[in-house]
Amino acid sequence: MSVSAVRNIDANGRQAGRATAPKESHWVGTPDMQALPLAWAAPLWDADRLLLGQRVARLEHCLQAGQKSQQTSASWTLHISTEDHGDQTQTGFDAVVLAVPAPVASALLQDVPQAQSLLPSLAKVQMDPCWAITLAYPM
Repeated sequence: MSVSAVRNIDANGRQAGRATAPKESHWVGTPDMQALPLAWAAPLWDADRLLLGQRVARLEHCLQAGQKSQQTSASWTLHISTEDHGDQTQTGFDAVVLAVPAPVASALLQDVPQAQSLLPSLAKVQMDPCWAITLAYPM
């Protein structure tokens, strides 16, 4: 997409100015936006390590004392709802990356004591919709 096609619109729907050209790369998936994450996840799929059709319903973060040392280790447990196999629990994760909108992250972290300090910041995040359109004209 040409950045010159991007316009700033005011609350009344009138053009309010021209967007400045971005300095970072932008990606548009074809034939749809799902194509990007699927392409990026292809190595996981090829290694049979990509699990689809699962929804994380709840997170738990546990601290475990080491048996032979004084160190403690952290472990995450994911409570998952699956399309094919119902509710499941997966445990033993060293870290969890939440690549979801702030309201979803807040709901997942609500019952995690170690994450309580993040909740006020997540509550302040204002979400706006993002619309994208791709047009093609005959040459």
